[in-house]
This record gives sequence, C-alpha cells and structure tokens, in this order.
Amino acid sequence: MIEGLHIRPVADDDDRLVMRKIRDIVFIQEQDVPIEIEFDEFDSIGSDDPSNLSDGNPQGEHAEHFLAILNGKAVGCCRFRQAGDWTKLERIAVYKEFRGKGIGEAMMQFLLDKCVERGYEMVYLHAQCQSQGFYAKMGFEPVGDIFDEAGIDHTKMVWKQ
Repeated sequence: MIEGLHIRPVADDDDRLVMRKIRDIVFIQEQDVPIEIEFDEFDSIGSDDPSNLSDGNPQGEHAEHFLAILNGKAVGCCRFRQAGDWTKLERIAVYKEFRGKGIGEAMMQFLLDKCVERGYEMVYLHAQCQSQGFYAKMGFEPVGDIFDEAGIDHTKMVWKQ
C-alpha cells in the first residue's frame, strides 16, 4: 500500500459530495460523459440505508462506494455492486494529478480483496479500451466485442482469480 493512502467506505452526505466531485471532474469534465449517465440508480442518496435510493431503482439494489484518501485528501473513488450472479466493479476514478502513482491499483486491489472476503467469485467490469492493459495486470481478461458506453469504447473484462 502507498504510504499515507487509506481506502474507506463513503460514510455520509459529505463523503457523497466529495465522491460526486471526483466523478464529475474525471468522467464528466475530462471524458465528456453525460451527467445523466454518470450518476445513476445505483448512487444512494441521503444515507447509507439501502432503501433510500434514487427513484430509478425500484428493486432496492445499490452499490457500495469507497473513497481513496491520500494524506487526508480524497484523490479517488470506486464502487462495486451485485449484477445478478456477478459482481461489477465500476466508477473507478483518480484525479489526474494523482494518476500513475499506484492509487488506481490500490483501489482495485481493495475491491478485489472485498470480493474474496465476501465469496464473490464472478467479478467483471467494463474497461475503457485505453485502460485494458491496467486491468489485465490486475488479473482481468477481455471477453466479447468492443462496445460503446457513454461515447467511449469499452470492453467487458472478467477477473480470473
């Protein structure tokens, strides 16, 4: 782990605002992802109570969100959620000035460790094609064809434990 780095759950509304800011800068501002796609029905509102979700998710499914804190400053975020029998890793974002320092790798390892702890054996993500090498180093393999998601080429990648 990187000295001074701590990855922890999003705990309250203040944390949600910080997470939202990171995703806004990384995905909406840098990558032109439409806001209505970036913030979805798996983003809890108001509290950690899974029953308190945005209106678009009547099944009560939710994602668990995490912040990467480096020396007291939030520098990244990520989430995972159940998608049928699978666990999907999503919204993995690090501020530009902190990329290439191992923070993304630490967040991924944190999520994968959580999956192992909970017995989640089938794990996947939708990788931006330019990031496929990063995820391959974490044990993911591409499956299927390239597809468009939010105007960006992606490929589905499955974790091979």
